[in-house]
Amino acid sequence: MRNTLKTVAFSLCLLAPSVGFAQDDRDARLVVAKEYVTSAVADMDMPRVIEQMWQPLVQQIETSTGTTLTPVQLEKINALYQETYATKMTDIMGAQDEIMADLLTLPELEALRDFYASEHGRAVMIKMPDIIAKQQPQIMEMVQATMPVIMPKLQAIIAAP
Repeated sequence: MRNTLKTVAFSLCLLAPSVGFAQDDRDARLVVAKEYVTSAVADMDMPRVIEQMWQPLVQQIETSTGTTLTPVQLEKINALYQETYATKMTDIMGAQDEIMADLLTLPELEALRDFYASEHGRAVMIKMPDIIAKQQPQIMEMVQATMPVIMPKLQAIIAAP
């Protein structure tokens, strides 16, 4: 029994430094992640990102009702979304540093930070809302097309004990 306790104590002593190094490593990852997130959020055109959130909804409404919303209606919808989501989206995007520090390695974070700090990386970040906008209709169409198939299966899964 005494030998077992000595072995456990010795093993814990060996593990203790690695726990400290793991925290130091996470701290280093968090510093780099914060640098990346700070520059990425600063370069992101948040009003355009938010605009991408409501445009597919408007397209769906116009398609399903056969009416076209007026420029005044579109302006009001945009104002509503901007007011509702601007701060929230910025906060969510700004909190990515903790998640990234947990999921990415230090070299990955450094590469990400360095790329997005470069001329080309900044250009990509600035164009990201346009990339999302181009894909959003396809995603919405896919979801709508698969919903009749998925919904009964989802209901069956939920109803089963």
